[in-house]
Amino acid sequence: MMRFAGQKISEAPSTGRRIRTGAGAGWALTNSVYGPRRWKHEHKRNDIWARGHRNDWNHYAELATALAWNYDSILTIYRSIESYNARPDTERGTVGPVAVHQPHPYPVTTFLLEAARPSEISTFPNPNGKMMEAQQGVAISGVRALGRERLTIFEVCVEPFID
Repeated sequence: MMRFAGQKISEAPSTGRRIRTGAGAGWALTNSVYGPRRWKHEHKRNDIWARGHRNDWNHYAELATALAWNYDSILTIYRSIESYNARPDTERGTVGPVAVHQPHPYPVTTFLLEAARPSEISTFPNPNGKMMEAQQGVAISGVRALGRERLTIFEVCVEPFID
């Protein structure tokens, strides 16, 4: 069991993966559609790129009885919209409107990745490749940014079409 917004949530749907987050930490990492200009700078801290785990997408497809929601189908969509600017460990999109890169890690981040190795937690170059197909792992999150400017999904996918 884990806690989110003060409620206990079963980890059973994780299909064997370990989910260890405290009181919702990590759950707000995909905050993405905030768009009105007055909110623009209030939500920049959450511009982390998270594709989602294979088991979760396949579970969604099963619940919806729609193959279009399975992991392989969703990967096709992600590859078409992302422009990944780092060394990938799987096929990634390179020409889409959503710029994604791996930030230069702080020394403490590198230390945490190294600390995971003796505990048999696999480390990955990014969280949106092979880690999303593994049972567990640790990686430095990719961010939605172009250069040093973080960009929301709204800014790159919706704003260009607003008159």
